[in-house]
Amino acid sequence: MSGREPLERLPSTLPQQPGTGAWLPSKRDQKGLRRAMKRTRWALVAMASLMLVISASAQLSRLGSLQGAVSAGIARASMHGIGGSSGDSVKIDVRKTRKAGNKPLSLSLPPGSILHCGGDAQSMVVASVKGEMAGGNSYSPGSDIYLPDFNTHSYVVEAYCINFDKNNPSSDTSFSLRHPDSMLARVVSEAARRGLSVRATQAAIWIVTDGVSYDHMSSKFPVSSSDWAQARAVVKHCRNMR
Repeated sequence: MSGREPLERLPSTLPQQPGTGAWLPSKRDQKGLRRAMKRTRWALVAMASLMLVISASAQLSRLGSLQGAVSAGIARASMHGIGGSSGDSVKIDVRKTRKAGNKPLSLSLPPGSILHCGGDAQSMVVASVKGEMAGGNSYSPGSDIYLPDFNTHSYVVEAYCINFDKNNPSSDTSFSLRHPDSMLARVVSEAARRGLSVRATQAAIWIVTDGVSYDHMSSKFPVSSSDWAQARAVVKHCRNMR
């Protein structure tokens, strides 16, 4: 059985009212007709409610990437370091353009997205959006970029350096947004899944991008032997996924 209500059909032959030649339903048939009409009304109410939900959903643009929105000209973004090489280290300022219309935008920033630096500082790879900045050093947690209006909204991004021998980004470092790197996307996602520390995740990134050894890394970015072992395990796993 499908679980659906069976159709309540009207009788094919209706009794005739004596002396009039008119066909009228019996009391039993009238009762059935009223039930059918009541169910029809409920169905119409349900359909109207569904249309309202669909209409409201249409107001919220389908989740797309920040890269796609910038390329389409419906959003603008600028990215700056906030003084760290790893972890919650990048701020992104995003605003919706008039081309997007009045409907809100909800955008993703895919793991593995590259934040390219053309200067002497390291470029970075995105791990995740942490949330919208709420003033000072705090933010409201959230994994997507939500733009309900034409104001600029600032988001904290977890990101990691990808050029070991370059300088760490500073608060004056700006980046340009590039498309994701598939290998780095796997690494940051697997590191998050396993719950690696910030240092272990950074070590895994530099193993992939720069092939650094434990001694070379420790001279600039001290990591414990446990973090190093976890980083190597993540890299090995991700390389075997190819």
